[in-house]
Amino acid sequence: MATATEFALTPNTTGIFSRKKPSEESAKKVSELLQENHTKFHIYFNDNGFHNHIPHHLLTLFALSAPPSTLTAGYTFNTTYQRPLKPTHSSPSSPLDLSNRSTFHQHLNDESYYPDYLSHFKAEISTRGYPAVINTYLLSGDARADDMLARLLASFVHPLIHMGYGVEFEQPALVAEGLAEACVHDNWVGGTLGDAEVLARRNREQGQGVEKTLVELALEARGTKVLKEVARPISIPKRRDPVLEMGLPEMVALMAQWRVGQGKEELEGKVAELMGFAAYMTAAAQREGKKIMMDFFCIHFVNVMPMLVAWLEQEWVRPESKRRLLEWLGRLTLGTYVAKGSAELRYEEISGYKPVREDNTWEDVFERAVNFEEDGHASKLIRALAFGEQRCGKWEGESWMPMKKADWGTVANMAIESVDSPDVSMTERTKWIFDTGFNQSWEKVPQRSRL
Repeated sequence: MATATEFALTPNTTGIFSRKKPSEESAKKVSELLQENHTKFHIYFNDNGFHNHIPHHLLTLFALSAPPSTLTAGYTFNTTYQRPLKPTHSSPSSPLDLSNRSTFHQHLNDESYYPDYLSHFKAEISTRGYPAVINTYLLSGDARADDMLARLLASFVHPLIHMGYGVEFEQPALVAEGLAEACVHDNWVGGTLGDAEVLARRNREQGQGVEKTLVELALEARGTKVLKEVARPISIPKRRDPVLEMGLPEMVALMAQWRVGQGKEELEGKVAELMGFAAYMTAAAQREGKKIMMDFFCIHFVNVMPMLVAWLEQEWVRPESKRRLLEWLGRLTLGTYVAKGSAELRYEEISGYKPVREDNTWEDVFERAVNFEEDGHASKLIRALAFGEQRCGKWEGESWMPMKKADWGTVANMAIESVDSPDVSMTERTKWIFDTGFNQSWEKVPQRSRL
């Protein structure tokens, strides 16, 4: 049984989407490797805020039915550059009590305290269980929880992805890692998201404002001069997007027009809309004649979707908390699209795409993703797209759904062929494009092959 200190997966703990049932041997191996990562490595692998993705990669490979040898190879490939997990600051002579709210707040956004927050949340989860801990620290609506919720969505939702894997795969120790990870991130996105929430509430109470779809809002943002002028390309996770940091009235007003109403059906439809928009803004933002590329920042809003849905389906999360989390993430996704330059979204890039390889079924794409040597971003994207097809296909034709059911498989082929490409010498930096809405981002991208 998995605990706050021990990983334990079985062939039945495959998350919300799996290719097929994994073997007992794979379950044993992934548990062993997750445990080793948990005790040996820090959540950042360098001083620039680059994240340890080992758990994401391992659990994705596991869900895609990777054998033990592939799990081991993926783990080994990504251990060479990790930083060791150092001891906590606490000692018998000078204990650090993070259950004290003042002390807890004092060390936020300090990555050297990751071991301390990790130890704190492991103890909390051991005593109370992770549902109660998540509800207290993220969803209670008090000042600390709102601050932590903003940190959970920081750095292109990395803490949410990490903690979400823990919820999805029922691994309390991974939930502890994700909560500790949130603690060592900043909370600057919370200002704009909070302003949008206040405005949306006021508009709803006063019967003002018009509710729009994410696609409509993206198109409106693209035509908003001040947002285009303020947006700047970035490449380091710890740098801040001015569009999101400044709390521009124009950005806040757009965000506030995307709302989630009451009821299970409303929630399900809005989740599908967000999933479709995230995939669309990532795949349709191409440049004519240039090699197909996926924006590294935008893919995270696709990759998080299985974890998000798994979390929203938990009975221990209050309906209001589900609605709020979805609104914050939807608005942040829209804001990220704007911050990345409000790229022109060309549906014909998806509908007209012809895979290079003849072996392009989902099984073929899964096999390529499982055996692709990487840090986990590509395989997460493929799994999330497959889940998107499964979850969103029934919504095809709705005015707010930009993706047809067949498009999800097409985008998966676009994605795997863009990173696993024989025509360019690929590195971790050149597999992806950064800030796809800016002309300079495309300058060194090669021309598209016309095979």
